[in-house]
Parts: sequence; C-alpha cells; structure tokens
Amino acid sequence: MDRRSFVGSIVASLVAASTAIHGQTPEKIWRIGVLAPGAAPAKGKSDPFGRGALASGLAALGYVAGRNLIIEDRYADGRRERLPEPGVELVGSTGVAWRLSTVS
Repeated sequence: MDRRSFVGSIVASLVAASTAIHGQTPEKIWRIGVLAPGAAPAKGKSDPFGRGALASGLAALGYVAGRNLIIEDRYADGRRERLPEPGVELVGSTGVAWRLSTVS
C-alpha cells in the first residue's frame, strides 16, 4: 500500500466516524397558535372550533402533535374586545396565529 492510499483511507475513516458521532439532526418542531373568540371547550365536550379537524389534517401531512407539532390555543371567552390580548400572546410564542370565528 502506498502512502497516498494509506492517508486516503485514514481520512475516509475519520469522516465516516465524525458523521456517525453527530448522528441524525433533530426534527424541527412547528408551533401553531389557534385564536378563538369563544370560551375554551370543557374537557370531554365537542370541539366547536374545529381544532380536532386541524390536527387531523396536519397529521395526514406528517405533522403530529407531540412529535413535530405543538398547537397552542387561546380563547377570548366570548368577548371579542378581548381578542387582541391572546392574539399578541400567541404571535409572541409561535410567530403564527390562526383565528377561528363563528358565524354570528
């Protein structure tokens, strides 16, 4: 074995070892904020704002809550004048807000 082959095999071994040490990069966690004008649904009650449908649709695209997705909810408790406060809070924590509304 000549010197060039020996050095090349050493370099290749070091590169392979360094990529194995670093491993897989963690998956990005996406955050979505949901802002609803009504009150938060009681535990075990129906989802009047479609949050479950949102989570299901995103799961079909590969975004799974608890793995690579966090959905944060904020509610205005039926007082529309209160919407800016949780809205600012959501944008500050997620960078994105999705406003749900009901027909009234």
